[in-house]
Amino acid sequence: MFIIQCSVLVLSFLTVFPLVVKPQEKSPLTVNDVIEAPRVITGFGQPVLVSPNGQLFVTVLLRGDIERDGSWVTIWCGSTSSLEHSVAHKVLTLFTSSKAEQMKLLQGLRWLPDSERVAFLWDDGHKPTHVVIANLLTRTMTSIADSPTPILQYDFDDSRSVLVYTAQKAPDSTAFSRLRRRGGAVRDESIWSLLAASPNELAWMGGSETFVVSGLGHKTVRRRVAEPGERANIEPELLKVSPNGRYAMAIGSAPEAPADWDLYTEHIFKDSYLPAARMHPEAHNAIRQYQVIDLSRAESRLLWNAPANPYGDLVWSPDSLSVAIGPTFLPASSSDAEGLDGRAVVVIDLKSGDFERLRIPRDSNRRAYRPVRWNKDGAIELGYADFWKEGNVDLIFKKTAGEWQQVAEARPATHPAQVRIELRQDPNTPPRLVALDVKSGQERVILDINPELKGRELGRVETVHWTARDGKPWSGMLYYPVHFSSTRKFPLVIQTHGYSANEFSLEGSGILTTAYTARPLASVDIAVLQVGGPDSKQWWEHDGTTPREPEASMFGYLGAIDHLASIGIVDEKKIGLLGFSRTGWHVEYALTHSNFPFAAAIVADNINPGFFDYVINQDAYRSEMEADLGAAPFGKGLEPFMRQAPDFNVSNIETPIRIELDSGPIAMVLAKWEMFSLLKHLNKPVELFIIPDIRHGTHFLQNPTQRLASEGGAVDWFAFWLKEEEDPDPTKREQYARWRALRDQQAKARETSSAEGH
Repeated sequence: MFIIQCSVLVLSFLTVFPLVVKPQEKSPLTVNDVIEAPRVITGFGQPVLVSPNGQLFVTVLLRGDIERDGSWVTIWCGSTSSLEHSVAHKVLTLFTSSKAEQMKLLQGLRWLPDSERVAFLWDDGHKPTHVVIANLLTRTMTSIADSPTPILQYDFDDSRSVLVYTAQKAPDSTAFSRLRRRGGAVRDESIWSLLAASPNELAWMGGSETFVVSGLGHKTVRRRVAEPGERANIEPELLKVSPNGRYAMAIGSAPEAPADWDLYTEHIFKDSYLPAARMHPEAHNAIRQYQVIDLSRAESRLLWNAPANPYGDLVWSPDSLSVAIGPTFLPASSSDAEGLDGRAVVVIDLKSGDFERLRIPRDSNRRAYRPVRWNKDGAIELGYADFWKEGNVDLIFKKTAGEWQQVAEARPATHPAQVRIELRQDPNTPPRLVALDVKSGQERVILDINPELKGRELGRVETVHWTARDGKPWSGMLYYPVHFSSTRKFPLVIQTHGYSANEFSLEGSGILTTAYTARPLASVDIAVLQVGGPDSKQWWEHDGTTPREPEASMFGYLGAIDHLASIGIVDEKKIGLLGFSRTGWHVEYALTHSNFPFAAAIVADNINPGFFDYVINQDAYRSEMEADLGAAPFGKGLEPFMRQAPDFNVSNIETPIRIELDSGPIAMVLAKWEMFSLLKHLNKPVELFIIPDIRHGTHFLQNPTQRLASEGGAVDWFAFWLKEEEDPDPTKREQYARWRALRDQQAKARETSSAEGH
């Protein structure tokens, strides 16, 4: 009775004085949160794969584990029979200690014909990458092909009786030790091979070799494929077996560069790859060429007299007699403008070598297309040759009255599935898998990929447009500070290397994890602008002699600052720049060729076209550098080379700059040494940071310890220089002691310059 009376009193009290429940405050997003946030990985081209019978789907998630210093890879599976049964279930959980890039942990995922098993390449960090088959019903996994060196590509025939794979070639330990043991003259050795600590450090330079494995599950026979030329020191990008298991198509290095290849107009091929191949025909080069592998003989031949476009792909016809290839160069002697520019799409008869064109509608953006599939109805489905739109279908061609004609612009149903699975996201909404009933239109969320982000303050993201100082239109994604207010101005970091206006990102740019920290920076109230290049995409525009690429980028950055400052969002005295890979060069150019007082900068694992880099690198890169800067650094070319190269203009840099090395081995520090040593000599504020365990460093960092050092270091660096803030973490005392010394050094240099009247 007492309990009942008390309950009534409480209810009466709440009626008169309703309980006010404050919304739970969200915590700021940290780099740790970003590293441990699950993400969909697409080392197989698409976020979701539907089984051959159309009844199941599979997707793969990756998340870092900071405590264990590794990553968890989980395979999820669900049904497409109805909305009720479509919820995704975790069927396999794998842990890897590998430091490889995230796209290389699990690659080449594909369903087997029984619609119960999938095959993929797996890197667990303990043995070289190998081919495995996972049964999604029994939740078991079996290795079916191991190799002494990592397997890079693989494929089966339709019956799964023949397996073809390409593996990394073992480094030549004899050549490695020749000079160390006996001395002698340097022959064709690169500087990297001379400085390597062990043959294993040269694996990335060793090329690859292809094997045919027959008798799977019985008496296995493995044979090495004889090739028309040795593979270049680039990883193979394509290996596809014909449905009947008779042939395979691959890409290898071109053994020669015929004279008529001078007719090709695509700028990278014409200005970089071809000159290097011509200058040193005996050396490896970066020109690729399609090869046809006869699997019964384990021999290969060149498909035709034309180079391969690195963005191209191919699909086999169901009868194994033809392949559709695109975008591709055509044989130069019988080509048109599209074929000379490497944007053609063709169907090639494998036996005769004759080809037929697929006439693509003119595109104002000069988009290239590649085949996605050759379906059982005889139609070829094409999608944009765009890294961010892998697997999309945009055009469909079918042979009618003896000619290939466009028949549709929408993807036809490939199976009678009741439910379609989609990955839904936008810049402000984390990704989730959604099941859509194709008849009723009803839908439901079947997998929330990032439920932990509901408790984090993510801030707002929107697309912004501006005009560069050279008049070009630009666009990008603006990540607002989480405590944004229109009454105050905020520091800004411009992150480069591209953006997606339709995808959610914690870092700012797709899969780029090295140093990119858009949302963690926004969490400490630093605005971030994620940019690519001019909307026109013409990065390589020349003024007649000098490439405009870095200058156009610089004008784009300055135009963005003008725009955001004019609408009162950013403080012009607190602007940072972040460049990675190729755009690190753009950032260095902006620092050396503009008068804008950038407050801080980071260049991570970037190309650095300077004199020293020219000297220590191979001919293919030298040719690319000559094309990038418009000249070679000697004779008449020395003056324009010096005018363009950032390293010759380091005296103009006043901005504190962090130069980061992420790709191993340690000898690669030479590529960063010219700018670092010159800035240090000039008493400029510069830091050269080498990622932990650099021997296993990668361009796109995935390992938690390495990502913490890179992304966490970026947040700390920009917060220090743009906001004068320091993380109280006691493990970072030495870091801030270094940076305070750089700040004092910068202040002293400014005082000296002011006193001297500069």
